[in-house]
Amino acid sequence: MDNRPNLIPPGGFRGDGSFRGVVVEHGGGGPSTLAWVIFGLVLVLLLLAIASLLVDAYYRRRASQPLSAPVAAPPSPAATEALLTLDARYARGNISRDEYLQARDDLRGTDAPTQVIPPNPEPNAA
Repeated sequence: MDNRPNLIPPGGFRGDGSFRGVVVEHGGGGPSTLAWVIFGLVLVLLLLAIASLLVDAYYRRRASQPLSAPVAAPPSPAATEALLTLDARYARGNISRDEYLQARDDLRGTDAPTQVIPPNPEPNAA
């Protein structure tokens, strides 16, 4: 004996109104307009976040690479010896600090002079 319910209406599917079963209404066939708008906004935000991460990674990689500046040649033995002599003269007190810095920049071939920072003023001992 078959205990399954009869899924076919007694009058068939003729539409004569003789079927008195449960009617299930389907409300519109999909997500609402608000759900699509929210989905679109979330999708745009996600794409912007991914683009932002890619741009950030690009600039971080570019900043970590050394600039293509010409590599300075190592100092010649004569320049190294001159710098050692200059250091010794400054250590003995034969030349002032400003003269030392100027001569060092000249020997190294530096275009920009070294910035001289004045010493802190001494407090009055009164």
